[in-house]
Amino acid sequence: MNLTPYPGFLPTIPGYIWRPLQVGDVAALQRLEEACAPLDGATTLRSAAEWSAVVAEAAFSQTAVSPAGEIAAVGWLTLEDRVDSVHAFHFGRVQPHFRGQGIGRALLGWLEAAAVPRLQEMADGRPAFLRTYFYDLKPQTIGLLARFGYERQYAEDELRLDLRQSLPTAVLRAETAVSPFTPASAGDFYAVYRAAFASRTTSLLDAAAWAHLFANPDDDEFRPQLSRMMRQGGVPVAYAVVYVEATEPETAWISQMGVHQAYRRKGLGRALLLETVSGLAAAGYREAALSVNVDNPQARALYEQVGFRLRRRLSVYRKQVVGG
Repeated sequence: MNLTPYPGFLPTIPGYIWRPLQVGDVAALQRLEEACAPLDGATTLRSAAEWSAVVAEAAFSQTAVSPAGEIAAVGWLTLEDRVDSVHAFHFGRVQPHFRGQGIGRALLGWLEAAAVPRLQEMADGRPAFLRTYFYDLKPQTIGLLARFGYERQYAEDELRLDLRQSLPTAVLRAETAVSPFTPASAGDFYAVYRAAFASRTTSLLDAAAWAHLFANPDDDEFRPQLSRMMRQGGVPVAYAVVYVEATEPETAWISQMGVHQAYRRKGLGRALLLETVSGLAAAGYREAALSVNVDNPQARALYEQVGFRLRRRLSVYRKQVVGG
């Protein structure tokens, strides 16, 4: 299998042609994922709507398709321009009976070659990263990424709570008040984020980057009326931010939650979590979801006490290609 420089270095697969993704590929992509899942350890498969979104949002893509429309392999990437950095997220699948021939390695090389020049153009002095993420355990993928110079950035467990069941009730002290997000309280949300996460990371987001990612009024998925700020004697001490993804409208995501370091171990996190999920249930959502870092057992224990249960594990890998 001879590989030539981008864009022509994808391998020849007898009976298949390489071309970009098309709208009509959705059903074949679902079949491809179903075939890959047992070998890759995936427990949750994309719906037709989610695969349609992949096709629509891909900045670059290549798929090996037979005359009958079956897919032997696919790779795609999306670009994300953030306030402080730029990112290219790449993904791929190879049919199990086509593995072991270097197709996955070739696809990854093609995607990198497609992404790097665009990232260099977009960076404008900011760092740029190649990134990918996947659910559950994929040993071959991890080995391939390591050979290409990627490092694990983090791993998170996705936990979910059925909001149709009977939920515990929050008990709030007289001096404790909980209110929804408003533009006037945006500064308090950010201040508690910094106080809560300073013990978890040395790379805290600045105010603009945090607002863009977690409290963006232009983001149709952000739910300010369901997000919560807790104050103790008027002092902001804990917060929760809620999003609802268009592809999963009956599930509300608590995309970030934190308690000020100085106010921990007082039951405030549990009370805020219960207040938040109670509001989600009252709003008619069937399920609440959140992610917790695998190295944060205390937070996970809190979520499990309330009734959240493990759905799947997300691993994120990255490689910096622009900036020091």
